[in-house]
Amino acid sequence: MSALSSGDLEVVAELLGAEIAGEDAPAIAAAITDLRASLPEFRVIAAELVRVGEATDD
Repeated sequence: MSALSSGDLEVVAELLGAEIAGEDAPAIAAAITDLRASLPEFRVIAAELVRVGEATDD
């Protein structure tokens, strides 16, 4: 797990507040890492669902 980048920390602080961002930074960093790791698989599955949906709409 990597630490939050300064840019990520700024975004998290803006969304959740500086106190939460500071206290929960390791957990937030882990969640962001997990999210980024899962995005490629999500894109593949989402594209397949869209393709199947378009095929059944005809």
